[in-house]
Amino acid sequence: MGFRVLFGLVCFVVLRYVKAYNCTECDKSRCLPESTPCPGNWAIDPCGCCRHCARQEWEVCGGNNWELGYCDHRTRCAAVIGTGLVQIPDVGVCKWLPDYSYFVEEDEICPEQHGCYKRTGVCDCYTKNTCIDDFRFSNHDICYKHTDAGYDPVYFEGIEICWNQGCEIRDKRCLCEFGKCRTQYTFKDQQQCKAALAKILCGNITCPEMPQRNCSRDSVASKPYIPPGECCPTIPSFCTCDYDKCKHGCDQHSTKKEMILKGEGVPGKCCDHFKCVPASDTQEKEADLK
Repeated sequence: MGFRVLFGLVCFVVLRYVKAYNCTECDKSRCLPESTPCPGNWAIDPCGCCRHCARQEWEVCGGNNWELGYCDHRTRCAAVIGTGLVQIPDVGVCKWLPDYSYFVEEDEICPEQHGCYKRTGVCDCYTKNTCIDDFRFSNHDICYKHTDAGYDPVYFEGIEICWNQGCEIRDKRCLCEFGKCRTQYTFKDQQQCKAALAKILCGNITCPEMPQRNCSRDSVASKPYIPPGECCPTIPSFCTCDYDKCKHGCDQHSTKKEMILKGEGVPGKCCDHFKCVPASDTQEKEADLK
């Protein structure tokens, strides 16, 4: 019993250390301004400091105090080279990794967040450790008030339901609206608005030439990172393994996959290499080993 208690205590201490990582004291003034609308979910970094638009596939992530952001549900913040997750404070890239779970309800490295979902007309509220803020309502009272309506209140103005959306440039920022009852916007979405804003702010700025990446067939070039409000990339693109290109199938009924060479997670050596062998041969080998 004593060993189990000691082992549990050690695991708890290790977990707390990993969760805390080396996060410095939160300085909200260093958080980037929120830009709306967000193409994915909103996220808060594992250090519990800054709220940001969750990073999408092939965008950079991680960094010191997770300043480059956290990945959305569909991807994980992976090491640029290798087969595992990024080790902070290194820069990572958001991508699919084999052997890792996705759409996880709980993530121990993330802070506690509370909120509510509406499922079959009923408010389901709880607290969980997560960096992805995908709760639809912040508390039960707000959720309950809108249970019967069936729509988020932002869709209403008076009694009219409005679905207009668009963006305007104001004070050197893109301000986007959704659900407001107006007929015209200068830009239909954030992408158009940001492109126009970049021309205004960066028209006379020449950025250093970025290297062109010719990645191997099993890898892909990441997206250069341009900090919000700046004109030039601070992190160039780099080649990283695309494990979606590594899928190797065999006829499940008559053959089995047999490993030939284990992938290293390095462009050019990303994928495991298999050969398909008759299932009967595999069964005979297993019988011989017994």
